[in-house]
Amino acid sequence: MVYAAILAGGMGSRMQNASLPKQFIEICGKPLLVYTVEAFLRCKEIEHVVVAVTKGWLDHAEDILEQAFGDIDRISVTVGGNDRLGSLVNACAALSDRFPVGEDDILLTHDGARPFVTPEVIRANVERMADYDCVTTAVPAIDTILCSENGSLVDEIPDRKTMYSVQTPQTFRIAELVSFIGMLTEEEKSVLTDGAKIYLLKGKKVGIAPGNPENIKITEPKDLAFAEAILKKQ
Repeated sequence: MVYAAILAGGMGSRMQNASLPKQFIEICGKPLLVYTVEAFLRCKEIEHVVVAVTKGWLDHAEDILEQAFGDIDRISVTVGGNDRLGSLVNACAALSDRFPVGEDDILLTHDGARPFVTPEVIRANVERMADYDCVTTAVPAIDTILCSENGSLVDEIPDRKTMYSVQTPQTFRIAELVSFIGMLTEEEKSVLTDGAKIYLLKGKKVGIAPGNPENIKITEPKDLAFAEAILKKQ
């Protein structure tokens, strides 16, 4: 089986002055989270979508999803964790409580405020799991990237041809992911920025699924205007 976990547990502090978490902000009359969930429901490969939301916003999330999709059995909502890793753990637990998750079952994890993921990107993640332990979505870097330890001195400028910008989904086998998270040290947890890095720390093969330039994450107020332009174009 193939499942999806929408990680919507943040408050979106960089959105400034927003009265609610960014995943609930409306664009063209619909909350960001609804667009995101809708993208996965369109894919028949996805058996079920679990949404991990900010503590205190569970009822709100359930209400807007019910208004958008009705009483649909392919969606459930759970409380997110204190950070991305915690939300991922909670989403896996919610799926395991509801379904007999096997060792070959696959989970796509995706940002709740990344509403423009396409069916092609989702399917590429699923298909590439045949060859890799984990798959991450990425696009080639447009700008030259530099590395700096202290923020003022340039330590390295890598070849841009080898650089990619990471998007989501990221895709895992559920049982293995849960096992790896349980083995993480506190030091490893402190340097994790996404789930795929867990697999690199464990020496596993991480594949790349091609992303899409419009698969943006809504982070700052200026992103809302960009998102509205994408929706009007669609």
